[in-house]
Amino acid sequence: MIIQVFLLIFINIFIILILGINWRKIRNFFVEETYTYFEVVFIALYFLEQAAFIGLSYFYEEYNTLLVGFFALVVLTTVALNKLMMESKNRRLAQKINQLVDKSLEKFVSAIEQYEKLMDEVRINVEELEQENRALRNFIKKNRKNL
Repeated sequence: MIIQVFLLIFINIFIILILGINWRKIRNFFVEETYTYFEVVFIALYFLEQAAFIGLSYFYEEYNTLLVGFFALVVLTTVALNKLMMESKNRRLAQKINQLVDKSLEKFVSAIEQYEKLMDEVRINVEELEQENRALRNFIKKNRKNL
């Protein structure tokens, strides 16, 4: 029984090492590609942990106290990993939202700058037209007097 417990501990350490090495790939897979799959994997993991606990406690009744403690550790570790993945997902989504807001803000500021530039051009054109209009009025007034 002790050998099996050490084997389970070794398996958990091995899994944690694999998770550490491939964390970015795993996070991107679960967060960006298939969030539903992420939930299904953790539900299946919780199920397998409970099934293993029930099976081990049935076959090794004399080690139930040790199994309960080990089961609690495994479940808490799984919950912590689930929480970590969820927080990572939330941070990633917040980053994406901030990027989209920044891009939208840049486009909005650019549109405002273009609008202001066009309004300045229109203002200059209006002033030129007003000057031409005054010149034409003065010309017409002078020509009426001369007629």
